Order: sequence, then structure tokens, then C-alpha cells
Amino acid sequence: MKRLAAAKKLAKILDFKMFKEKYQPAQHLRKTQNLAKPARCHACYKLRLDKTAQKAAELGIKYFTLTLLVSPYQDLVKIKQIGQVVAKKYDLNFIDFDFVKDFRAGRTKARQLSLYCQKYCGCLKSLKEK
Repeated sequence: MKRLAAAKKLAKILDFKMFKEKYQPAQHLRKTQNLAKPARCHACYKLRLDKTAQKAAELGIKYFTLTLLVSPYQDLVKIKQIGQVVAKKYDLNFIDFDFVKDFRAGRTKARQLSLYCQKYCGCLKSLKEK
């Protein structure tokens, strides 16, 4: 809920439209429950990228990306590989820019804007591990 509130606040600050899909933790758990890292993370990347690309295609948006590309704690190579495959599936363009170089500056800016900064990727297992 904190992350959603921060996203809504940032959308308002930057004046862009935000789309929120229904939260479906059961679907995520079905896809990842019997997997250990890194396979669990890779399955999650695929699920998230596919849902994002599907929504972009539905809205006629030709580009998509994933916020995890800013994290120095994620497998950026795997995210980019999966992103390219998913982009082909939906005839879209995946923005695979390496945002990690701006990680610290982004965190500083988020604090200046009083935005919540989560210290885990978002899945329940990573929350437990945290």
C-alpha cells in the first residue's frame, strides 16, 4: 500500500497517467512458490514484464520497462533478456536502459519528495527474507 501511494503521488507530481491492475498475490505464488532464488526472481520478472507488456499493447503504447532496472540488487541481464522476448511477443519495444547508475540519486530525490522507498523487491518471500 505504501508503494502504491508513493507511485500515485509521483504520478501527480510528474503529471502522468498511472494504471493500476488488480493485485493478485495468489497468481504470483503459483508461479514462484516451489522455486529458489534466482529461478524465483526470473519467474517473477517474466510475470511482471508480461503483464506490463500486455497492458501496454492493450492501450496502444509501444514502449514498456520495469522499475527493477534501477536496482543494483536485481539480475539486470536476465530482466533485459526476458524483456526482449516479451517485447517480441507483443510487438513492442522494451526500454532496457541501465538505470542503476542513477540509483543513489533516485533514492535521494525520493526522500526529498517524501516518497516511500521499499527495501525489498516486493514479493512476499523477499519480505520474509528481509
